[in-house]
Amino acid sequence: MEYSKRKWYVDDTTKTNIYNKNLYVVIVKDDNSFNQLLSFGYLFDQPEISYKLFFHQLYNILNYGHEIIVCDRCIAQYNALKQIFPYSKLFFCRNHIERSLIKYFKSDHIIMKLFHLTMNMKLNENDLIETLKSIIMKNIKNIEEDNDDDDENTCYDDKENNEEENDDDQLFEPDTSDIINSIDGTNTLQDNIKQLIEEAKGININKGLMCLIDLIQHKENWIPSECIKYGMYRDFTTNRVEGFFGYLKK
Repeated sequence: MEYSKRKWYVDDTTKTNIYNKNLYVVIVKDDNSFNQLLSFGYLFDQPEISYKLFFHQLYNILNYGHEIIVCDRCIAQYNALKQIFPYSKLFFCRNHIERSLIKYFKSDHIIMKLFHLTMNMKLNENDLIETLKSIIMKNIKNIEEDNDDDDENTCYDDKENNEEENDDDQLFEPDTSDIINSIDGTNTLQDNIKQLIEEAKGININKGLMCLIDLIQHKENWIPSECIKYGMYRDFTTNRVEGFFGYLKK
């Protein structure tokens, strides 16, 4: 069988398989564009070192790295991929980005609307990034002002919230039904988009700031222009594992 040496798709079924272990899978496309299993393994835990060992062994066997790797947003996995395959371009699965955002914002939230408009190329990605920056700066300022009013209690709450958000960023999520596209029925006329942006700049949020900051810091791993440059637009990882290991689901 011939398969593409240009792209890898990495995915998992952690917390949804019968062994409650991190079943990790590397998938490639064959010359007929069908998914084929390149490698798989059970990881007993999820720290960065576990992913490094898995990828290092895979690299030693293959003796090459793919040009493009599509992955989810597990920080430990991302860091391991960057170190073992430094010359590969990493892209986040769009469905996993939506799942991260949906933890903090409902599907009809203005941030979700702007995100979907951008991913569907109806909103300039730079406008989205600048809007997110404005939201972050405004809400960080609000947090600082609250700290001045009640330093001890608020600092404790912020620490607790930050730990919770940081944990979420490092956890794999089980495959669920697709996130509903929140732009369905949305009027995408330019004037309405501008109005959405202005409204977004004034919103107050107390959760999800770390998620937005992380998206901005890693924008080269998901923005449409970068995806199109590498021919990766609309490439997802979601449910790729199920075709090979669906019988292991709980």
